Amino acid sequence: MTLLDNHNIGPFLFTFLPALIYALIIYTYSAAKINIRKALIHFTIGTCGIFIAADMVPFVFPNWRNRIYGDEMVSLFTFALVQVACLEEAIKFVLFKISYSKREFNPLTTMFYCVCVSCGFAVAENLIYANMFGTSVLLIRAFTAIPMHIIFGVIMGYFISVGKIKSIGKHGIESAGIAMSYSTIGVLAAALLHGIYDFVGFQGMIDKIWWIVIFSVAGAYSLINDLIIKTKNL
Repeated sequence: MTLLDNHNIGPFLFTFLPALIYALIIYTYSAAKINIRKALIHFTIGTCGIFIAADMVPFVFPNWRNRIYGDEMVSLFTFALVQVACLEEAIKFVLFKISYSKREFNPLTTMFYCVCVSCGFAVAENLIYANMFGTSVLLIRAFTAIPMHIIFGVIMGYFISVGKIKSIGKHGIESAGIAMSYSTIGVLAAALLHGIYDFVGFQGMIDKIWWIVIFSVAGAYSLINDLIIKTKNL
């Protein structure tokens, strides 16, 4: 027996494959003008997000993962929305801003780079879940958690792009306040959907999870189409 006889190469590759396929679909449909190197940078930086959320924040704030006291449903929803969803989406936004260059603005490209950050986050989360619960969890996550994380990226990227478009006045002068307002809406909208998804998932309502995924895909499709139109009108 050698060190390489027993391996999980197949499951390891499967942690990446669904996210890459979904990202490729969005890229192909939206015809976003991307730089592969920059897309990979956003993806790589996105993988750091899960470790910040899962390790760094609980280390700095040891009580962060503790459920608040009170009504069970309120406690669970607060945990899903604030302690998980808002934290993760805020981290993704910060990581996106760190890696994003304002010099080459294109609405669809901006949205796609946001999706790349979410892809990196989802892939890293896949690895953690596979280690915790076994590789069998990867299959259901390929059709639930992975597309949902990408949709969160679409939502955030859409509002960031629209904010950028609306922030540029007649004389080409950008209003930072308008851009930040739309970015905040994007983060909160992504966090709200994320929180609802997690709240339902934490209760094991798998049948409702599928409906959330289906409606979210339809919503993301609508946002991408709207951004395509806005980009053509620039």
